[in-house]
Amino acid sequence: MFKVKAITDFEFTEAQLEELRNARSIEYKNPELDNQPKRQSVLTTFCEPMKLVSKVLQEAKFDVVDLTKSIINKIIVDSKLHFTVFEHHVYKQTQPNQEPVKFMFKEHKDNKNGLEVHTLLYYPKCTFPKGGRLFYSLEPEGPLTSVFDPRDCKCFCMSGDVRHIMEPCEGIGEREVFVFQVPVKKQFI
Repeated sequence: MFKVKAITDFEFTEAQLEELRNARSIEYKNPELDNQPKRQSVLTTFCEPMKLVSKVLQEAKFDVVDLTKSIINKIIVDSKLHFTVFEHHVYKQTQPNQEPVKFMFKEHKDNKNGLEVHTLLYYPKCTFPKGGRLFYSLEPEGPLTSVFDPRDCKCFCMSGDVRHIMEPCEGIGEREVFVFQVPVKKQFI
């Protein structure tokens, strides 16, 4: 399917962002990377702003389920699904000339273990002077030549089959991103 869309007319309110930041979650580390962000966490319960994520994806013509409390609980409880609906990452550097901030994941797709999802990325903050862009491809193989820059637009949606990777960030700055992976409707019909 290979679909992407920058959403220019959507923003979470500051209150909604705080609710997402404070949602009950567990923090985790990726043992493959030395340079870990300050905070990375996955949601372990439902919170109200998640309803908006489904709506934004649906309005952008992504065929996803409505994120309700019962759907979130099913995803969290059902061990067969093995994926995260919500991740929160904060990467920060306060000293000049530090090593570039590398991100949690190598090139990947968000569809996993037979589960098809569509992803909404929301960037409240990206103040690094260099890096932090999302490189992606709408082709099954080959180089990642398309670019999304979170400094130009806070919200980006993509189908789960889009290969992507984040560019390392350099300099003094902070990058915060919320990642929502919402199952396609056919997974719950």
